[in-house]
Amino acid sequence: MKRMKFRDRLQKSFLVYAGEIVIVILLLYLGGFLFNVYAVVIRGCRQSNRDALHLLSAQLESYSSRLESLAHQPELLSAAAGDAASKTGANRILYGFTNEQTLHAYFVLLSPEGDVVCSNFSASNQQIFAGSPFLTKVISRIGQGDDASHCFVFSAPVNNAQACCYSLCRRLEGPEGCLGGYLIFNLRQQSFRDCFSGTEILLTDCY
Repeated sequence: MKRMKFRDRLQKSFLVYAGEIVIVILLLYLGGFLFNVYAVVIRGCRQSNRDALHLLSAQLESYSSRLESLAHQPELLSAAAGDAASKTGANRILYGFTNEQTLHAYFVLLSPEGDVVCSNFSASNQQIFAGSPFLTKVISRIGQGDDASHCFVFSAPVNNAQACCYSLCRRLEGPEGCLGGYLIFNLRQQSFRDCFSGTEILLTDCY
């Protein structure tokens, strides 16, 4: 009987020690997993989100401030008014600005009547853009004497090679505050992909 009791106690002790070891291993694994999630995923996403927010805020400020100055640019006003000789200068100014940005854009300069004066869209996409309900909505919003810049989610059905996702727009100020035309910067989808490829960004709601 004594030998049986000793064996039972030994077996019980072994099971207790083995159970304690398993519990410790599981706790270490769970702790390591949670730490890895926080260090790699959560903290990494927070840093990526901060970087993305900084870039987007800087680009929004750059486009908005440039729209404000371009709204009174003589070359753009002359081109929008129909002066063919001014189109070269207007194109040079707009190409120069968009090429300097991190997020590139397809620009569209329109006459007061809404006709395309110059753009770096392809010829076919210029026609699609000019006839789109999106442009009608934009002109109705920014052509009512408002001298502020406006932002829109881009929805004109241009072809995928020149797809855009966001538009920043403003009316041009002619003599004595009259309508001088419209200027629209359409941010390219591909430019966003190039900027944020390989970046972990986590979007959540307020909860």
